[in-house]
Amino acid sequence: MPWIPSDYHEAKCVFDSMKNKDVHIWNTYLRVLAQGGKGKEAISVLHEMIQASIEPNEVSYVQVIVACSYSSMVQEVGKVFQRAQYIVTDTIRTCMVDVYARSGHLEQAEALAKQIKRKAFVAWTSVLEGCKRFRDYERAARIYGYISHLPAAHVLLGSIVTAGKHEQDYARNKDEVLPKIPAAANVLVNNVMHTFVVEDAQVNPEILRLLSELHLTINNEYAYVPDTSCVSKQLDTYDEKVAHLWQHCEKLALSFALLKTTEDVFITVGRPFQ
Repeated sequence: MPWIPSDYHEAKCVFDSMKNKDVHIWNTYLRVLAQGGKGKEAISVLHEMIQASIEPNEVSYVQVIVACSYSSMVQEVGKVFQRAQYIVTDTIRTCMVDVYARSGHLEQAEALAKQIKRKAFVAWTSVLEGCKRFRDYERAARIYGYISHLPAAHVLLGSIVTAGKHEQDYARNKDEVLPKIPAAANVLVNNVMHTFVVEDAQVNPEILRLLSELHLTINNEYAYVPDTSCVSKQLDTYDEKVAHLWQHCEKLALSFALLKTTEDVFITVGRPFQ
């Protein structure tokens, strides 16, 4: 769920008021901190947990690492990872790979990803995302070989080589993998699940009108400039690329929910597993 500042303060008050806290309660509070990217607070709570003679488990360390990942606290989370060595799992390693990839430590991310045996594609996807963000195209091409059988790898490689103007590499690799599955997003409105795909031709004109208004508001009030380097679709002009970004499935789903619900309704947009 999205981070709501007031939830953190409320959770802290409830947590502090509890006298007998088991590992599940500690982990629940750590999860709140992780959702808000409260890295320093999460590490502090982990220390308090240990001092209270509550042994952290896999869930505890995962939440702390996730919190630090969002806070870009690479050195601090490295110490947490070392502390967790006695119970380190592929899940913990995967979270650490994400930390390294987000912060640009791609060599460490790749080395750690190689140690993961189960569901390693999640870690490799994180490394590819890091390669895209920090423009390490040679590493991306090498890593692509590990997960070339996955549609997600095809999508990521497409955006990476487009950003790096390596269209020839993309053309050579794109026929070796499964066809790209259009991205989709789900949103629950009035107990009915609605699904939207990128650039949905059947989308309601009201949704496009709202997106246009939001686009103008963000541009004018916040001077927002979209990053079109991640557009893998072959489009000629900057305006076409911006329009493509504004018709992503999540934006379509959110706009639909905003049109069909009142202000007091909590909106959750999800992505179906592909």
